[in-house]
Amino acid sequence: MKQWVQVLQHSQWLSSTGFLARAQDNLEREELRVEMALTEKARHRRLDERAAAGADAAAGIDAFEMSLKRLGGDAEGDTAPAAAAAGMAGALHAGGEVGAGMSPMDTLGRIRQLAPATVKLGEEAGEYLATIKARRREEVATRVEREVSIWTLTLWVA
Repeated sequence: MKQWVQVLQHSQWLSSTGFLARAQDNLEREELRVEMALTEKARHRRLDERAAAGADAAAGIDAFEMSLKRLGGDAEGDTAPAAAAAGMAGALHAGGEVGAGMSPMDTLGRIRQLAPATVKLGEEAGEYLATIKARRREEVATRVEREVSIWTLTLWVA
């Protein structure tokens, strides 16, 4: 019983000094601090996700424009492939309707007329491959020359 009285007196002392009220205030303050930190962390994560999505979109647009330039078009105006497709569509739609008055063989003939010749494509590919091989030979020769000069310098220094 004596212990119980001591505990009761201690709790009365704590409540009279405002210790419990301060402890409760500190606990609430800490909970608010944690909640604000979690909210701020979520906000930063959303901002990072938006920035990453924006970068992905910009990279996609850049890749699209590079592909478009590689294919011979430009990003601002008409493209060469689009113009060729429009010409082919006009040729195929002569008469107002698809295949109007044209046999399937005539349609195939018009498509073949619009497509580039395979011989020409082969020649262009061969020329491009030759330039790639020449550039590679030049790079190898430059690398060998650089390595020989470095090797020669190390011999003179040693």
